[in-house]
Amino acid sequence: ARTLRNLCFDYCIRDGQDRLRWFRQSMIPRLEPDGAITFAGVVRDVTREKRAEDQIELLRSVVVRSSDSIVIMETDASSDRNTKIIYVNPRFVDLFGGTFDSLIGRESQILQVDDISRASSRELTAALERGDGAPIEFQARHRQGHVIWVEARVYMVQRFDDGSYRWVIISRDVTERRRAQADLLEAKEEAEAANRAKGQFLANMSHELRTPLNAIIGFSELIDQGIEREGWRDSYVEYLHDISASGRHLLSLINTILDLSKIEAGMVNLDLGPVDLSERLVTSVALVSGLAKSGDIDLKLERPTQSPEINGDFVKLKQVMLNVLSN
Repeated sequence: ARTLRNLCFDYCIRDGQDRLRWFRQSMIPRLEPDGAITFAGVVRDVTREKRAEDQIELLRSVVVRSSDSIVIMETDASSDRNTKIIYVNPRFVDLFGGTFDSLIGRESQILQVDDISRASSRELTAALERGDGAPIEFQARHRQGHVIWVEARVYMVQRFDDGSYRWVIISRDVTERRRAQADLLEAKEEAEAANRAKGQFLANMSHELRTPLNAIIGFSELIDQGIEREGWRDSYVEYLHDISASGRHLLSLINTILDLSKIEAGMVNLDLGPVDLSERLVTSVALVSGLAKSGDIDLKLERPTQSPEINGDFVKLKQVMLNVLSN
């Protein structure tokens, strides 16, 4: 009243139904001829405006503080469909670089600096045309220069009468998630490979176990039947030697089966040393001779006068020979 300045203020009261309502009062002071000061003005209910302002401020705070990157574009109605950046939040700057002042109002081509960013731009444009809001994943260039995986959703937010429109891209860095998925897939493939290796190993072992077992049974039956018919013969000593050799070989195979941890780890250790190939062939042929005889197969061994000696694994080489011969 003393300064005769216009007065405008907002205040909150409760109405007759105990609801909070906002009012805006505007008053103009006037000095009357008799020295009195009067105020004339209006009081207006601005509750809806206040709520809208609060909602806008709330949404602004959410967008600014969002852990997702948010960029809003505006595409004009010209034949070139030029697109400008009209808003980016801090997270967008953290991920892709630039500053608020350097990006706002600029053409979107400023973000397309290499083949990777141009490819990601095509992905986003295609997602906008589909209009389903489904997430897409693509590679993008991080502000520090390295390539990251991004998950993005694209939405149309405004259309104008002149044909222009505004759209928003909400994205996040999912590089760690992709890496975890790749590690999980690799672990799954390794587990499946280990299972296949174990299955193959057991299948091979079942074949290899039959060979010495057949030799043991065959030679034992020969001795048993021969003693019944003719009594003991000196040749049975050689059969007993073959039975013993078959038993030792069978024991080595069983030890290999029990050591499945090596197979699961994808490792089979070789116990290398000098091996007389000629001697190994003689014992291997002896082990399968009974099987050959039962199949009416004439099995002969021709070996050189000088026995070759190599560096190898005694047990593994014997397994190889028996596999070939028993086949």
